[in-house]
Amino acid sequence: MVGPLGFSLDSSKVKRAGLDYWQHVDLSVYDDWEHFEEKNRELLVHRFYLSKFGSTSLLDARFPSSSSGTTPRSTTLVFGSETSGLYETIGEKAMQGYPVISLPMLV
Repeated sequence: MVGPLGFSLDSSKVKRAGLDYWQHVDLSVYDDWEHFEEKNRELLVHRFYLSKFGSTSLLDARFPSSSSGTTPRSTTLVFGSETSGLYETIGEKAMQGYPVISLPMLV
């Protein structure tokens, strides 16, 4: 998780929401996007951003597959804050050159 977080991970609501699987989560928390990038460069080679403002439909997204024989070591899906979104959080410059997939918000 990349901060600043809008909630406490110690919150009883967070623990209750993840009650069934919380013990299986290998959680890492980073102060900000720059700190995350610095510590995880290898994870960000194949990255996809998901945003309600994305230009590529989720149905049209071209994720790497194992059948192609070119499966990357890792694929990273990056979601933004529900309130401020990705563009405001990490900036458009960090997203350049990578797919921004549309993920509509349903109310």
